[in-house]
Amino acid sequence: MAIQTYQVRIKDLTGATVAIFGGAGRGGVSGDLQSLSYLRRLQGVGQFTLYIDGNDDRIPLLKVINAQVEIWRRDPVAGLTWLGGLGSWRRDGFTLTTG
Repeated sequence: MAIQTYQVRIKDLTGATVAIFGGAGRGGVSGDLQSLSYLRRLQGVGQFTLYIDGNDDRIPLLKVINAQVEIWRRDPVAGLTWLGGLGSWRRDGFTLTTG
């Protein structure tokens, strides 16, 4: 069974990477990402949902308007290196929920 590893990379307005949240898919060891889902639309607006610890110090970096969010994945078992799955800019729709 393949284990995909995911990263959500946050970049500031200059394009510098300021945070990386990592985690594994089904069958893997979890990391910073408690849950991740994303939807890509050809020639349209996509979306993503990211669940992390509500006490994470990097949360303010996700609130910056026009910050770039990139979702990357790889499959080390199959020998696949990092592939960009989604690149977007955060415009609106940020919801912070604690529980």
